Amino acid sequence: MLKRFFFLIAVLCACVFAGCTATNYALILGSDLAHHKEATITSVLLRDGKRIEFASKGARYVESPRTDSLQRAVVGVPRSSEQDVSIPADQILEAALVEGTIAGDRTAMLLAWLTGIVGTFVLLVITFSGVRI
Repeated sequence: MLKRFFFLIAVLCACVFAGCTATNYALILGSDLAHHKEATITSVLLRDGKRIEFASKGARYVESPRTDSLQRAVVGVPRSSEQDVSIPADQILEAALVEGTIAGDRTAMLLAWLTGIVGTFVLLVITFSGVRI
């Protein structure tokens, strides 16, 4: 009985952790890249019409301080080569990206369900074990 309970708890915990994130795909203007610093960039369309697709890890938007300015660029490994490239942000017309966000409503529901099951089990154990409260 106890082994089944712990197995059930493990399954529920796996559901809670699996239900915590949602993935959003977006196509944004190059001028909006600064608002998506945590996103993984999958491809960019340059102002000259050239599209660059990035490898499976994607690319990141980075800002590097220079002596008199801030260098803004997208850094990643294109599918067509094996070396990092740095593309200045002002050359990017649009970017396709993937963002992971926390899905709080699903997580709250699963946690409430898990708490209810654990609480019920604890009450059953206390009731049938003869422990007086």
